Amino acid sequence: MERCFIRASEVEDGANDYLVVDVTTTPQEFIPLPVDISLPARKIKSSPYLKRKPLLIVAESYKRHAMLSLCSELIQSGFSSPKILIRDTYPGDREAPIREVSPEDFIVEAANLGVAVLALSEEVAAKLEGFGVPALALVGDVDSQAALSGELASFSKGYIPIFLVGDSKAQESLTKYPILHPLSSVFIVRGGIDAIGNSLKFSALHSLQRSNNGEALSCAR
Repeated sequence: MERCFIRASEVEDGANDYLVVDVTTTPQEFIPLPVDISLPARKIKSSPYLKRKPLLIVAESYKRHAMLSLCSELIQSGFSSPKILIRDTYPGDREAPIREVSPEDFIVEAANLGVAVLALSEEVAAKLEGFGVPALALVGDVDSQAALSGELASFSKGYIPIFLVGDSKAQESLTKYPILHPLSSVFIVRGGIDAIGNSLKFSALHSLQRSNNGEALSCAR
């Protein structure tokens, strides 16, 4: 991962050394650098003219698995040291809502790259464990929450997105957790643990229909 990812603080004034390519699909996603080209990620590989200069690719920072795969494909195709930008700081007001991601995007990251997860309660943490996703429960007073958040940020080192999971009833309160704003790449899973479970069941059903082997996926049981 360290070969493909680069932090914004490492780029600083050296952004002119790169061709900045924006592949984001989320409206109003924060872009910390001037963008040279905007295009879908899938089109980079089929654009030979982009090989002329090292690429700095800007994507939604929770899409680490897809971007790591893209980086590997570009290197194999002869692109010169493409880099995926990691943002070190939270862009904006500390009181602004933390960004949301779909349960499907969360599952992709958890299944393929690994994720750092904070659960709003012990119960939610236990359910995530049942899905095969280790999680730390964000409980206790503000000081203990701050310590836990700091430990998780140190563990992830910016390479692994941090996801916050609650239950469907607590989703509104999740958007106002100022203790998390100093961390980079913190995201709320939309719909919480119930949405994750429903998405896993839906995925298992479609997998079962495709394979037609009559056996459901273990993570959806």
